[in-house]
Amino acid sequence: MPWLVAMTSTHARARAELERAGFESYTPLIKEKRCIRGRRRWLIGYLFGRYFFIRHAEHWPQVLTMRHIDDLIRHDDGEPPVVPDHDITALRAREVGGFIAIKRGFAHGQKVRAKSGLLMGHVGIYAGMLHNDRECAIFDFMGQQSRVEFAPGILSAA
Repeated sequence: MPWLVAMTSTHARARAELERAGFESYTPLIKEKRCIRGRRRWLIGYLFGRYFFIRHAEHWPQVLTMRHIDDLIRHDDGEPPVVPDHDITALRAREVGGFIAIKRGFAHGQKVRAKSGLLMGHVGIYAGMLHNDRECAIFDFMGQQSRVEFAPGILSAA
């Protein structure tokens, strides 16, 4: 059975309210490392922000009356578009430990550009990720190739 897309600002309360009303819901989660006040921490977030999925049912208009549901994505005629079940199955298949695995970073040998620092604007070749979450790239610098380490987020695709 297909799924609808709903919006909320309070995911946990919305899911609990839907469950009490007999609806099945799915909120894909992500887990990523972020630097907060100089320390690397794991943060858990929602893959689609305030959007999540509700299994389609004949009594779907009841969802619009629920307190913690802000709205459903709907066409101009008021009918909601549906997300096929195989799309949700594909999302769930990407879960590792309850979180959606997101491929991040660059491929080895990919051209990258420094967004800030002494090499800002210069193009180099991506050389990999180090154990301390720093990224490494090779740049032509002063007539020779030099391996340079960068903090996460400094490199972008060239």
